[in-house]
Amino acid sequence: MPGEERIAKCGNCPACRDPGPPEACLEAILDGLGAGGLITDGRRAIHWVSEALQDWWGLAPDRWLGRPVEALADHPAIGPWVGPLLSGAAGTSGDPVYCEVGGSWFRVTRTRAPLPRLEGDLLAVVDLTSEGRRLRRLERAAVRDDLTGLPNRRGFRERLAAAVNGARRHGFPVSLAYLDLDDFKRVNDRLGHVSGDAVLRAMGETLGRFVRREDTAARLGGEEFAILFAHADPEAAMARAEQFRDRLVRAALPGPEAASDSVLTVSIGVAGGDLAGLEGTEEALGERLLAAADRALYAAKAEGKNRVRRGALPGAEAGDGDR
Repeated sequence: MPGEERIAKCGNCPACRDPGPPEACLEAILDGLGAGGLITDGRRAIHWVSEALQDWWGLAPDRWLGRPVEALADHPAIGPWVGPLLSGAAGTSGDPVYCEVGGSWFRVTRTRAPLPRLEGDLLAVVDLTSEGRRLRRLERAAVRDDLTGLPNRRGFRERLAAAVNGARRHGFPVSLAYLDLDDFKRVNDRLGHVSGDAVLRAMGETLGRFVRREDTAARLGGEEFAILFAHADPEAAMARAEQFRDRLVRAALPGPEAASDSVLTVSIGVAGGDLAGLEGTEEALGERLLAAADRALYAAKAEGKNRVRRGALPGAEAGDGDR
């Protein structure tokens, strides 16, 4: 079990240095590992039950401390699972067993107790279901923008690579729009960063409501956003980008400090086409699409902002050419 070595060598953590029973140290270590545990003494009597195990399995200390560990085999929830783990002399290690209790799965490992005076065992228990949920939350956080709730740059790149792969295999076009809020620094300078964050959140909400279910809206960083248009050629993407630009112009800036006539504008660059004949990995082609849209975005900025321009993706079949 991860952390067993740390348990065996413990002696320098704050809990160990503090006065009190060494079980408090073990409780702190197991809690830090997201685990629970149970300790027996040399007579195989239950000496200690962690707070986590009391909660997960209902092993109340006033009922279970001092009882032989074999009594766990009669526990209606865990008995059928952990019974085989309890055979053998004290200090005997074995392969972990897996059990389901109350809809959650646990891994139980038996090893020598890290309290030499007891000469007993430690049953170390990990809640695999909660750990799986925690890892999935971390995975989602890695590809999600905290402020807007949209996919971040990493999440967008992953979806873009998948879209490029599908487009090359099945022959349909893929297009994207690169968006940058115009003069956003002035918004921060005039209204403050709190209001600036409110504007970014409003932009994210507007984008999220605008895109189709099959499309992806993302915040790439700062005031930069993107839309991945599934199964859309550049002409269709241009039309959709223009619709969004017009919608944003009609929306007032959020926040009580904003003037009633304040408007938010955006410059947009679009790129895309048929990628079937292009060489390179999905990730590399996705980066080429982003770069082409980025060049078109800066062309829109140079021409006066608050407009949509299309960029060329060399080698791609794009239709009527740049606009």
